[in-house]
Amino acid sequence: MMGMRIWIAVVLVVCFGCGPEIFYETNTSTDFGKLKRTYAFLPRIDSSKNGLFENDIMDEKIQRLITEKLKARNYRIDIDKPELLVRFHLMVENKEDIINTPVYNYPYMPYGFGYRFPFPFYYYPGPIYLGNNNQRIAYQQGTLVIDLIERDSGKLIWRAWSVERLSDPVKYMKQLPEMISGMFAHYPITK
Repeated sequence: MMGMRIWIAVVLVVCFGCGPEIFYETNTSTDFGKLKRTYAFLPRIDSSKNGLFENDIMDEKIQRLITEKLKARNYRIDIDKPELLVRFHLMVENKEDIINTPVYNYPYMPYGFGYRFPFPFYYYPGPIYLGNNNQRIAYQQGTLVIDLIERDSGKLIWRAWSVERLSDPVKYMKQLPEMISGMFAHYPITK
């Protein structure tokens, strides 16, 4: 029975522990209930795109998913006089994990020869620490940032970002709905 509980715990950690990390900040001086609930997207600032992960297809999908989340909260697009400006960007960074694994030797030592011990006996003194085996693993980390800016004052009123280890652009595209839903779960207005 105890073994089954351990396996269930391992499966839960593997299934739910590998998702994107989501963070958010809210400007506490902003009264979100008084907003007119109109918005428009700001154009992208950076012109350099990171090939596989930053492209027009990815941008359109992110913009569509943000629009769905804002429409669910009764926001509407107003290009002429929006109250909120929405800006998003994807940052891709090269990262490196360093794994230190201790290295041990498990020798057997001769116990002795002689009159009492005509042939060698061996004993085990325990492991002998030899040092560390350092392994460097390079990977890419992607951070999707969504900002909501009050147009009149120009101040940032809400920011959410999601950090995910990148391996495959197709897999990342499939995770975008989950990531953006998780980000907007922390938005102050639910409906």
